[in-house]
Amino acid sequence: MKHLSVKKPGALSRRGFLKHAATASAALAFPAILPASARGATAPGNRITLGCIGVGRMGLADLRTMLGFEETQVIAVCDVDAGRAQHAREVVEAHYGKAGKHGTYQGCTAYGDFRELLAREDIDAVLICTPDHW
Repeated sequence: MKHLSVKKPGALSRRGFLKHAATASAALAFPAILPASARGATAPGNRITLGCIGVGRMGLADLRTMLGFEETQVIAVCDVDAGRAQHAREVVEAHYGKAGKHGTYQGCTAYGDFRELLAREDIDAVLICTPDHW
């Protein structure tokens, strides 16, 4: 026996429901797409503060690359080898000392434990350059 469905007047079909749900979702998501500065909020700083974990050969090369971008500012380095961490800190300090255009630069701190670097709230991003066995 066939089961016939009777559509009530004014009832919403599945297709109609999905259409309305998609429209409502898009309308609710639209404010999240706009940047905060367009809605009158103050934009965050233009410079990304960066920490670097692992400053061996490859890590130091990546660190030097990041120093070349004006949009980033390296403020912390970390390595289990204290000598490498100190050398990387000196490289960063020398770079910003020569550049002279980083007026808000507070210096670079060298760490031996990555957890100390990650605990800093003033770091926006972390460059992780450790070998895969760490």
